[in-house]
Amino acid sequence: MIRTYRPEDLDRVIESHAKLYREEYGYDDSFARFVEKGVRDFGKRMPGEREQLRIVETENGHAGSLGLTEADAETARPSKGMKTLSSRERRGS
Repeated sequence: MIRTYRPEDLDRVIESHAKLYREEYGYDDSFARFVEKGVRDFGKRMPGEREQLRIVETENGHAGSLGLTEADAETARPSKGMKTLSSRERRGS
């Protein structure tokens, strides 16, 4: 299921990103802080319909997230720091 985020999802999005990028790419805590700032700023802005954070869930819980921001009046793009995320197991890789 893909749904709109709830404020209580923000910590899980941050934790999931930090864990995945640390394990798969060797990123350090500076990346986790970058992601945390972006996600927290998003949560504070109370974004409208042109900026979204979607949560992917399975029967086992949180499976990933996708952030979208407005690039211009007609185009949305993946958010920096809030791109599609799912564990390696769920991606099948």
